[in-house]
Amino acid sequence: MEFYVNELSLHGQYKSEEIFIHNLKNFLSICNFIQEEKVSILADKTAIYVVKAWNEHTLSESISQISRKDFKEAFYRFFNNKLNPKDWRETQKHSVDDEYFCNISNKNVSNTSLAEISERKIQNESINRILISFDDSIYSNLTQFEITKNETTQITLNNCSNKQQLEEILDFNKNKNIYENSERFVKTSRNNKDSVIYLEKLTDYYWYEDKFHSTNIHHEVFDKNGNHVGEGNEKGVLDVSKKDNNKKIDI
Repeated sequence: MEFYVNELSLHGQYKSEEIFIHNLKNFLSICNFIQEEKVSILADKTAIYVVKAWNEHTLSESISQISRKDFKEAFYRFFNNKLNPKDWRETQKHSVDDEYFCNISNKNVSNTSLAEISERKIQNESINRILISFDDSIYSNLTQFEITKNETTQITLNNCSNKQQLEEILDFNKNKNIYENSERFVKTSRNNKDSVIYLEKLTDYYWYEDKFHSTNIHHEVFDKNGNHVGEGNEKGVLDVSKKDNNKKIDI
């Protein structure tokens, strides 16, 4: 699972120190929650500090002007040391020559975290990716919104600006049937006992849910020759270390 800090959700919307600190606490509560889950957190580590936060001050300037020294030091200590987000620009996937149109801002968001998370989702849908947005922005009341790449490819992004929204997204993804993703899977006419077999378009692997284990949802995965290649977890992530040469299906 990967989380991306949405720098576009800061645009000078906080008009007092009290409101600014309140929303920083909100942001930190999300970060603290996901940090305990040991997931990847990515950000544009240059842009995030130069966007406007408190009035016309950048985020870096706004934090430095907080009168509460204890909170200011705690923020830097947590965000830069304990959380320590990776800079996605070091492994950038999207091209700035492509257009990524956001249906919320009605703008091209190329060269931002929104474009990067969109491109990574296009290239690999098996990883759950979620945006973290600051509150009181055009993104803050949304758990999902759309990005369209080059007017042809539509990407749905999960987004949270408080802990409650994040928990709703995680619960939704936990209970979601991976085979509902028609861009990844196509239903075949074959069955294995009580389970429908699905073809994964990109790999030509055949998947079906193993319903024998009622408390541990997982999926058996086979190649086009019917040979077992591994198991997929409830989120559809393949683990080839669980390959069993004794398992085979008729294709």
